[in-house]
Amino acid sequence: MNSADSPVNVQQHRIFGRSAKLAYLGYAALGCLPKTAALLNVSIPLQQQEGVDEQFYSSDGPVLYVFFGLIATGKSTLARAWAQRRGLAHYNSDVVRKELAGLAVTAKSRDEEGRGIYTPEFTLRTYDELRRRAANELRQGRSVVLDASYHDRDQRQRLVELAVSLEVGLHFVLCQCSDEVKKQRLARRAQDPAAVSDGRWEIYLRQRQKYQPPTEQPASRLTTIDTDRPVPKLLAELSRRLP
Repeated sequence: MNSADSPVNVQQHRIFGRSAKLAYLGYAALGCLPKTAALLNVSIPLQQQEGVDEQFYSSDGPVLYVFFGLIATGKSTLARAWAQRRGLAHYNSDVVRKELAGLAVTAKSRDEEGRGIYTPEFTLRTYDELRRRAANELRQGRSVVLDASYHDRDQRQRLVELAVSLEVGLHFVLCQCSDEVKKQRLARRAQDPAAVSDGRWEIYLRQRQKYQPPTEQPASRLTTIDTDRPVPKLLAELSRRLP
């Protein structure tokens, strides 16, 4: 079946509800569900996509906010402030990782990337737990904030699938700043006994090499923000741009 021959009736899709929506996931590549096809990076005609993205992702109910970016981009500071302003639960990957390992959140780990609590297996376990905690909040009708690097497209896609399955809003907030600011932040963090993150400059350089830009995310659910500004100004900007 060619996607050009398979226009979708958006109103009918809404009536089908959650179970049918999930069933259609397997047909996305065939063009049967333009929105899901777009999520899975399947090319479909523009005329079939028009208006579907906003209707599918806009939500008057709970929202999954995902603050992500490389080490020392200020994502945790901003995510925590956003959660406090909105009165939401905030789940940070560094905290969850150490909780799973039975460590104090301020315990310092000198494990190199790929070792100890930073093996791919333990990282996957950490991100699975983040997703589980977010799902619990969303099922209770509460918005939630996740805070992690999410530099891998597959991990971001799992959050998209979660939002689809629960029929909730989804917004990614990509935090960025200059390398000079990152170095300053990492230097301050190294001297802070209360710091949770184990991020170091050498880890940042390796992470940057593996980083997969979020080009798969449509503009309607991706906000990019320069964090080299006071937090109150950043929050004011996000309040204008996010629901």
